Amino acid sequence: MAVGELVVASVVDHRVWSAEGERGAPGIYLAGVPGRAFPFTMYRAWKIGTGMVSEEVRFYGPSGRMAYRWGPHARHMLGSMDLTIETDLVEDGRFEETGMHLASFIVDGDVVAELEVPVYLQQAPAKLAKRSEEHTSELQSHSFISYAVFCL
Repeated sequence: MAVGELVVASVVDHRVWSAEGERGAPGIYLAGVPGRAFPFTMYRAWKIGTGMVSEEVRFYGPSGRMAYRWGPHARHMLGSMDLTIETDLVEDGRFEETGMHLASFIVDGDVVAELEVPVYLQQAPAKLAKRSEEHTSELQSHSFISYAVFCL
């Protein structure tokens, strides 16, 4: 018997979530491989009968191994006639590989839904831009003017 229904879910980099909310493109970014994930937000809209349930999410990597497990956490559901919205910030994620991961959404031990989530390596800038002498003298001029105005 089905526990309930996951109406919509998304796993979004927290920087994207802050700018675009639930409309943000799914994805998790890593600082290195293997490595720590930058904070990401998990958004879920559940239709599950009223009461307490145990919720967890498991991420499986392209190799098929479980990469990360969030939960289980106790949740109070509003009922199958109302959406229970859950939004959680995950700050302790660690992943061993990049590529498409499968997120399994589990309630009371049953997989209710699955979602593909891309995991990317965050690329550092290849080279930082150098300031030109013209730019540096312009900044010095602005700070001299600001200091002169301050002194008046």
